[in-house]
Amino acid sequence: MFAQFSLEVAGMLSRSTSLSTIVQYAGRMLGNPLMVTDETFCVLAYTQSQPVPDPVWQEIISNRSSSPRLVDQTNVNGFWKRLENSPAPLFVDEEAFKGCAKRAVAKIKVGSRTKGYIALLEYDRPIDEEDMQALQMLAEMLGIKFHEESSVSEAVGQMRDRFAKEILTGAIDSEKTIRRRAETMKLKFSAWHMVVSVRPVSAEEYIGRHLDVLSDLFKRAAGLCIYTFDGISAYYILSFPKKPDEKNMIRRTVQEYIVQNRFLCFVSRAAGRLTDLENCCREVREMAETFRGSAGGKTIFFYKYFAPCAMIQKAFEGNGGEIYRCEALERLVRYDQEYGTHCVETLRSFFRNNQNVSDTAKELFLHRNTVNYRIAKIREILGEDFDDHRIRLHLQMTVMYMDIVQMNK
Repeated sequence: MFAQFSLEVAGMLSRSTSLSTIVQYAGRMLGNPLMVTDETFCVLAYTQSQPVPDPVWQEIISNRSSSPRLVDQTNVNGFWKRLENSPAPLFVDEEAFKGCAKRAVAKIKVGSRTKGYIALLEYDRPIDEEDMQALQMLAEMLGIKFHEESSVSEAVGQMRDRFAKEILTGAIDSEKTIRRRAETMKLKFSAWHMVVSVRPVSAEEYIGRHLDVLSDLFKRAAGLCIYTFDGISAYYILSFPKKPDEKNMIRRTVQEYIVQNRFLCFVSRAAGRLTDLENCCREVREMAETFRGSAGGKTIFFYKYFAPCAMIQKAFEGNGGEIYRCEALERLVRYDQEYGTHCVETLRSFFRNNQNVSDTAKELFLHRNTVNYRIAKIREILGEDFDDHRIRLHLQMTVMYMDIVQMNK
């Protein structure tokens, strides 16, 4: 069986058979479900002959990738390091996924680099030594296919990188020209577009190896995704058939990946014309410039909520910014510092909850009476009637500016 299997896979490679077809054949020969991922754990192909009621398998297939949580969970007893140093496939430690089917994993190497993984699930029959040998042979042969496809993919990636850069810098000023150029690269833009920028918290960190993972994650929400990278920040152009809801577009899997890897993500407004993507790029750059450093623990920023912050920052930090000072709020800050109170925090929450005492109490985990007492005290310290919408707006703007300054410390 092993010799026949080896010859058949070699023949498929010589005929440039698709990865999916090779995996379907290998799964039938080995008598168990197979899955192939790239080095970032995004699913490339898997056997589809029958449903597999294994919860880990189902989660990976459903998400089209293994989440950071599952990758960490697999790493019992340093599994990934042991696999990297092993010349043969290894079984994932049973304590990693108690109650689930056993699985053997082999690495797919191109030269000296691991470019993917192939996993065999012990589902229909026990995995024996011959299966492990066949799995290793398959991993080595798939390394040849990965190398061939990597060369083509790299050239295509460079073309798309240049194309994305030209769009975002306004080098192509015609909608028709952009769409015509896209067609030559087998790209099809939809009706709505936006720019998402991702960068590390620290400019000293490098996110290059994460670019394709993020692209795959964004593609699950958008019909098209291309990107360019300047060495620090990645700029993704996403295209949608319908006007996207920016918040829903950043799905849970994207949020988890960004938070776990300590990235900052900036989302532009949606644009109906491709030539407007230059402005979208300007929006995300402006946000990135405003929210530097750790950004106060926040990771994802949306321009439609950021625009007022940008206006306020320019007013307070521009020439003549002193005239916008709010002396009443400065008194409140000094009071908090002197007596260890939380007046500014309470006022911020009160404004954020549209001056609703019950919602403010809920957000701050306080009793209504406590919030009412604090608001009365704040009115006394401020000496201002913040029921007046103009006074209230000035206070709100000053609090927002204080928050921006604090985020960038």
